[in-house]
Amino acid sequence: GEAVAVFAVAVAAAAAATATQREPPPELLAPLLPYQKEGLGWLCAQEEGPIRGGILADEMGLGKTFQVIAFLGFLKFECGITGPSLVVAPLSVLGSWVNEFKRFVPSLRVVRLHSGEKRERELMRSELLADLTSFDVVVTTYEMAASPNLRAILCQRIYWRYLVLDEGHRIKNERTMLYDRLKAVKTQCKLLLTGTPLQNNLHELWALMHFLHPELFADSAVFDDAFNLSRGTIDEGVVAKCGQLLSAFMIRRLKREVLKTLPTKTEVLLYVPMSATQLELSRQLLLSGAQVLSRMQQSTEEGREEAVGNDWFQMQSLLMSLRKCCSHPQLFGSWMQEVSEKFGEDLAASSGKLAALSALLDVILPAGRRVVLFSGWTSMLDIIEQFLKQRKCLYARL
Repeated sequence: GEAVAVFAVAVAAAAAATATQREPPPELLAPLLPYQKEGLGWLCAQEEGPIRGGILADEMGLGKTFQVIAFLGFLKFECGITGPSLVVAPLSVLGSWVNEFKRFVPSLRVVRLHSGEKRERELMRSELLADLTSFDVVVTTYEMAASPNLRAILCQRIYWRYLVLDEGHRIKNERTMLYDRLKAVKTQCKLLLTGTPLQNNLHELWALMHFLHPELFADSAVFDDAFNLSRGTIDEGVVAKCGQLLSAFMIRRLKREVLKTLPTKTEVLLYVPMSATQLELSRQLLLSGAQVLSRMQQSTEEGREEAVGNDWFQMQSLLMSLRKCCSHPQLFGSWMQEVSEKFGEDLAASSGKLAALSALLDVILPAGRRVVLFSGWTSMLDIIEQFLKQRKCLYARL
């Protein structure tokens, strides 16, 4: 009855909102891209509609954090809504949230709530309760939000305007303690951020919906039966119903849909020759490997399985050493620098890969472009960092 009517209105409002852009407040110190303005418009429409909150499920890299920061700024500076909001995020991105607030909307008063010390948490708790009007946003971690010390203040003492869960798919299981404790937070609206709203099954979708609107999604059995995919066939009606349901609560954009101005990605596999140092090192490694292979063959013929196993582990170690040799000889230790010097090779010239990188940077950097470098070994990143310092390149390491 009433719930169905509310849902129908929400579907219509969501459909209109996805095509409506909102201009950010002047306090936002960076421009929004067109699709981000649409995201801001959708968040505002959810705020103004019958079903508040929802799931911002844009693909990773499209700026979900930025859009939420713009929205919270919009609420305060354009709508005059000053109630505090709580952002819960993984520890790995907690600092990023705080820095992005300072960078984009420095006029929003943001408190970072995280500490491993019980005494310090108690101090934070007292300071928050001392003056609830002294902050606009509290940013904390999932662990802090669920901790006994802070649960009372976060869940009972403060009535939040918005509860924002970054990596919202972490509450996909309604039977967990984390789910229960976050559900107990007193808030007017809830917003989940995730790049993967559907992971394993549709029941997890119900868990997210129940967290957002328990009054509409009270019984999982009804939901599970309506969207039962266990029959082994794809029911187009089920797919349509699921899409209609999601349209009222979720907005999702993909990079290929909204970043059409980006050039297509070109992948180039570049084979580079080894340096003289690498050739000498690989020769020595292969000679030692030949001895191991000879022992393995003899042990196999004699039926000594334990000896074969030990030699096999040595062969695996050899393969790893050959991989390291292909990256840079100094991965074996700084003593390899002396070997390189005998061949007249410096840090870059003693590695075919680093020599190729040096040549590429000679072309790319003068053009004002930026470069992202990846490596499977942090020790190789150490060498690359040393190489960049020698070139006097500006760089940041993550």
